[in-house]
Amino acid sequence: MFAHLDRVFWAPIGFAVILPCSAAAVEPPGPCAIELQRETGRRISDFAESGSTPEVLRKLVRSMSMRGRILGVFGFENVEGPVRKVFLAANDEDLDTLVRKLCTQDPRLRLMETGNPHLVNLLAADAGGPGRAILDFKLSKFDVETDASPEDLVVTLPTYSADLNDYLTKVFTAGGGSPGGGAVITGIGNANPPHFSIHRKNLTVRDALNAIAAESYRLYVANGCRDPRLVSDHNELSFGPTGWEFHYVPPAGMGYPQWVWTIFRPLQ
Repeated sequence: MFAHLDRVFWAPIGFAVILPCSAAAVEPPGPCAIELQRETGRRISDFAESGSTPEVLRKLVRSMSMRGRILGVFGFENVEGPVRKVFLAANDEDLDTLVRKLCTQDPRLRLMETGNPHLVNLLAADAGGPGRAILDFKLSKFDVETDASPEDLVVTLPTYSADLNDYLTKVFTAGGGSPGGGAVITGIGNANPPHFSIHRKNLTVRDALNAIAAESYRLYVANGCRDPRLVSDHNELSFGPTGWEFHYVPPAGMGYPQWVWTIFRPLQ
């Protein structure tokens, strides 16, 4: 995922859709915001894929990114259990309708409103399922003030919350995790990352992940919706809007950094 890996993360270390912004999201509105405002709804065309739910979601994300028409940021709570095959097809289909079709085919998932018109969560229908306690865990505060790619922020989430780091360490130990386990390496090489400034109190882990996703999209729009694949000058900001994926697995036999890397992943 990263061109050059140059940062080592030693600390012990779902589904979000950010819908198109309006021109009011940027002051003054840049050409990207104006172009997005011209969109006739949040519509997807020429998409037809089958496979497991996670596979189809990732293909949808990549499809929009490859066409240079990123409608939003996706993330989800990846549900354990037998693999379910879904088929998702769209020809000038509204994005909201498309997501609801997915829930219909995979009833293990539910659409959840967040109170933010640009943010929707697709979570496990079973609120008491494995790992849900992690997403619902309450943080006293969440502070991010750094230049970083949104991908790095997602996979190093406990770095920005002592509460989460302590809690995950206990879950890891109780679940039979292995001491040590090496380092998780992250980094974006020579790319110039954006500056994230997020300071929140009394929020859940899911709220923290949503905050990263929402800010990544806001910064992407403010930067003119530039495709990071077309940035040639390393002094230019190079990043794309990034959602999150939460996939709980038991920590037995894994090192702590590896386990955290597994349960918190970026989704682009």
